[in-house]
Amino acid sequence: MAWPTLTHVTVSGVVTLICALIVYQAAYLSEVIRSGIEAIPRGQFEAARALGLGYMTTLRQVIVPTFTAIERRMSAKRLEQSHLHRAVTDR
Repeated sequence: MAWPTLTHVTVSGVVTLICALIVYQAAYLSEVIRSGIEAIPRGQFEAARALGLGYMTTLRQVIVPTFTAIERRMSAKRLEQSHLHRAVTDR
């Protein structure tokens, strides 16, 4: 009840629900990205620093492409496992 008291604006339940879902999904996605970046070996960061790359350049040119390649391989592996699971359960 603090929101209408502070702003004198009433918000419907649907808007509140949508905002809550957006915040939840943003937190979930940021956790996935954080864990993906942490999964990359520390040597990648050190090699980029040795080449004189800054933090943002390191992320943009080294870490993110590595992360996306790992994610693609993991997605392919999950897809393969789901096909194997279906093949076994369909018998």
